Amino acid sequence: MERLDGPVSERCRRYAEAIIERFPRGCVIGGWSFGGVLGYETARLLAAMGRAGARLVVLLDAALPLPVPAGDEEHALARRFAAFAEYLTRTYGRAVRLSADELRGLPEDAQRDLVTRRMTEAGLELRPAILRHQQTSYEDTRALERYQSGGYDGHVVLYRAERETPWAVSDPRYEISGETRGWDRLCPRLEVVGIDAHHLNLLDPPAVTVVAAHLRELLSTIGGEQ
Repeated sequence: MERLDGPVSERCRRYAEAIIERFPRGCVIGGWSFGGVLGYETARLLAAMGRAGARLVVLLDAALPLPVPAGDEEHALARRFAAFAEYLTRTYGRAVRLSADELRGLPEDAQRDLVTRRMTEAGLELRPAILRHQQTSYEDTRALERYQSGGYDGHVVLYRAERETPWAVSDPRYEISGETRGWDRLCPRLEVVGIDAHHLNLLDPPAVTVVAAHLRELLSTIGGEQ
């Protein structure tokens, strides 16, 4: 399904409406990373509507971020933007000078504006497609961090990447350990399958072949439809 803008609940309401129209007898819902969270919430909404909903929810290394301590949200954003400036410097060879101290005390929009200004001062001009990718990735990340999840009683399978991921920008709230990635507290019918891959290459060969084989067998046992 195509990407939508807005809070998780609003996006998933629109996804649920599309699914009801096209798959009135139910379907399999899932996605990778943030897409898995969207699939999960869409399945929850369908269940709340009393619709046929999801025969299976597939989480491809999807996880919910760890909570930020009270009063630390502004500092967490400052650290993230400063780390992003370091990533730009390493990747493009232009010194984007920005520290977390400069960002603290500024509202979120002002922090983003300062990052953009420092990029301009560094003479860094990114292609429109790259800028669009960075913008939508940021919007999706913030939507995920504002999402309040609830429980779901349906069948859920989590394909968990077992290798450490080489993130371009690290964030403590996504340093999530544990076999279930925290989904067990929400999903009583959770199945976890470990995959020898990291988050970014889970859907590349050979890992995706392992995922596909397991998912094919699982769908055959539940009579699922895509």
